[in-house]
Amino acid sequence: MPIVSMLEKIKNQLMTRFYTKNQEVEEMGGTVCPKIRKKLVKFEDLSNNYFALPAGKGLFVVGKYQVDILQKQCSCRRWQLTGIPCQHSISCLRHERISPETMVHDCYSINCFKVVYDEVIVPCRYETEWESMNGCLVERPVYTKTVGRPPTKRRKAPEEKDGRLTRHGTIQHCSVCFSPQHNKRKCPELLGRAEIPLQDVSDEVPEAFQKIKMKEVSWAQEGSSLSEELPLRYQSLP
Repeated sequence: MPIVSMLEKIKNQLMTRFYTKNQEVEEMGGTVCPKIRKKLVKFEDLSNNYFALPAGKGLFVVGKYQVDILQKQCSCRRWQLTGIPCQHSISCLRHERISPETMVHDCYSINCFKVVYDEVIVPCRYETEWESMNGCLVERPVYTKTVGRPPTKRRKAPEEKDGRLTRHGTIQHCSVCFSPQHNKRKCPELLGRAEIPLQDVSDEVPEAFQKIKMKEVSWAQEGSSLSEELPLRYQSLP
């Protein structure tokens, strides 16, 4: 069955992972995991840019931040969220001669790492060696063929229409003047352009043709033909 093979693969992966993590613990040194130690080194370098002002009872002022090393809190909230002292708190810990590794949360310690991966997943026997429990045979569900062609598209949500999401709640802008008051169809700039009358040049065209005709007559008297010089659109004129 696919489910049994899937669970068998997950079990094998966890079994090998627990073994490799146990081997890594033997090579670790110190009290904090290596990745957390790298972050501490980075924050220690950043803490050189800050100066801690003590106020008493574990309270400090570092620039615009307030630090309480007894409660393990900083106003930047990095220490509370991650459990790792930030650069502001490290400057305060340095003032009190306290090692930052001792203020890291216990979940990042090597001892906690050992407890998590200390268990061993015992291998199971193969399927053919399992004991028969005389239980009911688990079979796959019966497939019932429905009438008609099977659906190929997913069921759309109520807010989806024609394959696109609705624009309900969004502010639309005009694509011409970018105003949120109207769209392109009612844009006053386009409506103003449409009301400007076009210049009538019907009276100028015959006058231009008359000038060309007069030149053609004068050139014909000189023995030259204008029809060869004019473009095709003027050769069809009467």
